[in-house]
Amino acid sequence: MNLKHGLITGLILLSQSLSCAAQLQNSLSHTELNLLSEKSQQGIAKSQYELGKHLVQLDSTHNKKQGLKWLECAAAQEYIPAQEFLGNFLSQPKNTAKEQQEAAKWFLRAARLGSSTAQVVVGDMYYHGHNFSENITQAIYWYEQASLQDNANGLYALANVYAQGKKISKNLNKAFQYYSMAANKNHTDAQMQVAYAYEKGIGVRQDLKQAFKWYEKAAIAQHPRAQYKVGLALAKGIGVRKDLPHAVAWLESSAQQGSKLSHIYQKKYKRKVHDDELTIARQDITDSISDSMS
Repeated sequence: MNLKHGLITGLILLSQSLSCAAQLQNSLSHTELNLLSEKSQQGIAKSQYELGKHLVQLDSTHNKKQGLKWLECAAAQEYIPAQEFLGNFLSQPKNTAKEQQEAAKWFLRAARLGSSTAQVVVGDMYYHGHNFSENITQAIYWYEQASLQDNANGLYALANVYAQGKKISKNLNKAFQYYSMAANKNHTDAQMQVAYAYEKGIGVRQDLKQAFKWYEKAAIAQHPRAQYKVGLALAKGIGVRKDLPHAVAWLESSAQQGSKLSHIYQKKYKRKVHDDELTIARQDITDSISDSMS
C-alpha cells in the first residue's frame, strides 16, 4: 500500500488552536480581560487557559511570556486544553530543542489524562523517534489508547504500523481492519487505503465494486486522486456501470485540483459527451459534495 504517516495531528491542532486564540484576541474587551485576569489569579484553570491563549498572540515578548506562564498554570492543574495548546505552541519547527522537549512533556501528560488527540501525537513521536527514543511498542500502545476512544487518526496510524511492518511483522489483514474502522469514521486517507486494498486484493478479497464505493466516498470528500480513480472507473466501467458524463465531471474536478492525468483523460472523454449531459453530471457532483458537508 502507498502509505503516508507523520506528525500531522499536532499541526492541525495548532492551526485550530491558534485560530481560536486569534478570534479571542479580537473579541475581548478591556472589561473582559480584567475579569479573566481576576479569575486567573483566583486559580481558575479555564480562565488561565483563555488568558494565556490571548496573551501569546500579542506582539510583545513580555505578553507571550506572561501568556505561557498562565497556560502552564492551567496545564499544571491537569486542564487538558491548556496542555494540548502548549504542546502545539511549543512544538512549532522554529522553536528550540528544549521547547520541543517541553512540548512532548505536555503532550504526554495530556495523553496520560486520556486526550485521544495527544495520544496520537505521542504515538507519532515514539514511532518516528521525535523527542522520544524510537519505540514501536510504545507507539502501538498510544495508538491503541486513541483507537479505543474511536479516534480516526489513531485507527489510521495503527493501520499504518501493521501495513508498514516497521520492526514488527507485517499484518495486512489487521491493517485492513483498522483502515476500515478509520474509513467508516470519514477519514479520507483511510478510505483511499480501503479502496486500494479492495482494488488490488491486499489484506482482503479483491472486490472492484467495493473499491469503487470507497474511492467514491473519498472523491466526494474532494480527494483529487480518488476523483481521478472514480472518473476512470466510470469511463471504463470498472466496478460500476460505464457513465461517461459523470466520468468527465469527476476528472474535471480532479484536474482543477492539479491532477495532470485527470486533465489528459477528461479531454479524451469529453469529446464523446453532450454538453447538456455534462452539465447535469457536474451538478450531480456539486450536490453530492455539498450534501456531504451539510
